[in-house]
Amino acid sequence: MHYQWIFPEAEAPPLSPFYVEKNVDPVIATIMTRRGISGPQDYQTYIHPSLDNLHDPFLMRDMDKAVDRLVKALENGENILVYGDYDVDGVTGVSILYQSLHRLGGKVHFFIPDRKNDGYGVTEKGITRALELNVSLILTVDCGITAQKQIAFANEQNVDVIVCDHHSPVGEPPAA
Repeated sequence: MHYQWIFPEAEAPPLSPFYVEKNVDPVIATIMTRRGISGPQDYQTYIHPSLDNLHDPFLMRDMDKAVDRLVKALENGENILVYGDYDVDGVTGVSILYQSLHRLGGKVHFFIPDRKNDGYGVTEKGITRALELNVSLILTVDCGITAQKQIAFANEQNVDVIVCDHHSPVGEPPAA
């Protein structure tokens, strides 16, 4: 079967004179303009990123508590489970966090659920897996923001949970 992609027409926003001056490709200039990058400073920051330009991570709710708990786990040699989603951002996040904690000397394990066998997100089955590994701290990656019941179950087993998830909670976020 042969398919043909049909792209909807989108009106291009007016381009900043800066892009014309710099002879930036019109497609790139349009993409950057749609992302709110329209002047020389924004352009330089986008093209040449720096850690200095990142937002302060401690602006996130309870970041200080999460860092303190993670440092405690590393210092005390506790078993840590990095629990991620099975999509690309979950797997990538698990990989980065696992490798980073391992390099810091952490006793770290990971769990990425099988979509068919384990279901989606943080599950009691996944928490049970953590218990089998004698884990005292679970770090979720790309999941957990709606897992109130599952996180409560983990807490009842004396397992702390730190939720790292970019999704929106349904109601109140879990007491992690």
